[in-house]
Amino acid sequence: MPMASIAVSLMIVPLLLRGTGSVAIIVAGFALAGALVLLNVFVGFGAGFAIALFAVLGLVQGASFTAVPELNSDVEHQALTYGLMAQLGNTANLLGTPLLLFVSGRFGDLGMQLCVALLFLFGIALHAILAFRRTARMR
Repeated sequence: MPMASIAVSLMIVPLLLRGTGSVAIIVAGFALAGALVLLNVFVGFGAGFAIALFAVLGLVQGASFTAVPELNSDVEHQALTYGLMAQLGNTANLLGTPLLLFVSGRFGDLGMQLCVALLFLFGIALHAILAFRRTARMR
């Protein structure tokens, strides 16, 4: 599964970046991931679902790193942003698994999958809000 994510991040994202911005790729990755999770609720893809989910999340992973210089022109801010991304990754690793285990234990597999889909939707919404703020600031 991680190899699917890495492959998409290293091979597909650079091709997509030739025609679109990083944030659009990130949002597309979240949207595809959310759609896959919701489809899995109704269809039940099994192991293929997990590999596909990791693959589309490779879009988010690869484009997130390229978004830093796209959104921050100052080198000092870029360095701080990369450090923040690393710390948020550590925090997600620390809290993500216990949170999903709690949700799964409390609400079952369906509850966990709906929670994950909601988190992907939250990522899309957050990017939309921040894009609006960037656009408003440029006026």
